[in-house]
Amino acid sequence: MSKRIREMKCIDLDFAAECARETGRISETAEELENFLLCDAKGCWIAEYSRKPVGFCVARSYGKFGFLGAIALDGIKSHPAFERELLDHAVKYLVQGGCEKVVAEVREGSVSGFESAGFVKLCRILQFAGNVYGRSHKHVRELRPQELSAIVGLDRHFFRANRLYFLGRRFVLAPQFCKVLEMNGKIEGYIMARRADGIVPVGPWVISEDVDCPADLLEALAVEVRSEKLVVEVVDTNCEAVELLRAMGFVESPESTWRMLLGPQTSVGQADSIYAIGSPFMG
Repeated sequence: MSKRIREMKCIDLDFAAECARETGRISETAEELENFLLCDAKGCWIAEYSRKPVGFCVARSYGKFGFLGAIALDGIKSHPAFERELLDHAVKYLVQGGCEKVVAEVREGSVSGFESAGFVKLCRILQFAGNVYGRSHKHVRELRPQELSAIVGLDRHFFRANRLYFLGRRFVLAPQFCKVLEMNGKIEGYIMARRADGIVPVGPWVISEDVDCPADLLEALAVEVRSEKLVVEVVDTNCEAVELLRAMGFVESPESTWRMLLGPQTSVGQADSIYAIGSPFMG
């Protein structure tokens, strides 16, 4: 039986989204994955076995470091080496593009495979779901188009990379879910979200270290949400964010993934200010 790895195409998006959901990524949609295809088609791949798609992978370079968002395989459990081939293919692409370290979101069952490729565990990515009573706050309002550059600057300070394309797409596709926290004429935080199959995945959610009311952004966002559950993913090293979500009644999923690193063991962004990651694909 033949197998190959090829570049993803638009006709593959529905398959990739379904494949992601089957591996527990309930927040992924074809529209979300299309963002990465439009940004860098060469960093999105489909794994084929006997000419049928059986998995996919998305990698995103941010210059000196890159994110490997998913290696989702379906139907080839008898060929575990294919997962390693897909991993090596993605890592090679990122390294050849200049990445000195690669960050990956890894399911528990795949940890050993990533470790054999040189990855080490950094932290867990916890997933919370729940509803929040929507409430307006005088210092929280909708993001204005002309303020996107300020948001990118704030995000870059904490994330350590330029996510202009993805933040801009979030805003274009769901402006009602994009809020900023402004104090003394300065934007000190922001939150974004999107709809996905009956839920509202939240993120990125970034707050300055000088602000003591991060929940205000989430409550303001909840005003725009109907009956859908909010889904928030956060690294477990941000203890304040984890405690806040639990205090607000969010329920933690029993299953979590690992954030793993290949390369120099340095921090990836300033975790204490990132209350929700954007997604495993974009960081």
